[in-house]
Amino acid sequence: MLHLTILHSAGRTNFQTFLKQTQKKALEHPVFVGELAAWLNQHGFASETLTWLHELPGQVAEQGLIPLAMADAYVALRKWQELERQLETEHWIGLDHIRIAMLSLAIKNQSGIQGSSMAWDRAIRLASDAPTALNMLAQLALNWGWQPEAEQVLWHAANKFPKQPWPLTSLQNLYIARRDTANLRRVYQALLQRDPKDKLARNNFTMLSLLSGKEVQAAQVSAAAAYTSEPGNPVFASTYAFSLHLQGKSKEGVEVLRALKPADLADPGISVYYGILLSGAGEAQAAKEYLAKADKAFLLPEEQALVASARKAD
Repeated sequence: MLHLTILHSAGRTNFQTFLKQTQKKALEHPVFVGELAAWLNQHGFASETLTWLHELPGQVAEQGLIPLAMADAYVALRKWQELERQLETEHWIGLDHIRIAMLSLAIKNQSGIQGSSMAWDRAIRLASDAPTALNMLAQLALNWGWQPEAEQVLWHAANKFPKQPWPLTSLQNLYIARRDTANLRRVYQALLQRDPKDKLARNNFTMLSLLSGKEVQAAQVSAAAAYTSEPGNPVFASTYAFSLHLQGKSKEGVEVLRALKPADLADPGISVYYGILLSGAGEAQAAKEYLAKADKAFLLPEEQALVASARKAD
């Protein structure tokens, strides 16, 4: 297979001859067939994959990862009816959750939204007792561009296996990528429920509560407590300062941030809040320097609106 890759990359004329030799050798073991079929699919030979696999003896074609390779070929060629027919008549030992997930894909691409949803729910039920299986489903959904389905699996995994860190980490990455404040807050709330002593999760939940206007009074208490426990922590300080700003105490918030080290204030994430508070305290000229760093900071929509408002005030 390595030699195949080299011949294919180099555009050698003996590629097809060597491919036929490799296909013949692969018949010695079903695992080799599955690996070679996967290679063919990945290199744009899905049609050749189907032709080859359909020519295999029935008992061979049903073994190992060969059915999955055939299904992948149908997906690559967008042959949804053929894929559905294949998947409905098979049983993939240990991978039936993948079979049903791919059946959901086939149905959805034939405008069967309701049937697709039912199949997807069934796939989750089949994978429900195994974190690895749920992870595979989530990755499949993401590869297909099915974000709602991926979130469904990840939240299911997070609730079913609370000691597994990957579901919430994956959800956090998803929501950061699309700047989804409400769902990010939900992730940090779940992290806090697992570990009430997680200071960073508590700070993030507090800040997102303040930004979204959810449980604001509790968030203000939390921000003050975190700052009191670690006044030199720039992240806690910026959250507390923003809490003061929302209470109409922008000048007090400015003093909280002004007490930080210059290197901390130079950080774009802290600098932006310093600029917002300076503007709120009437120090428009001083605010400009810090608001200018907004382009280098990761900002949620609510934070972008705060920066825009502060710049307009200046």
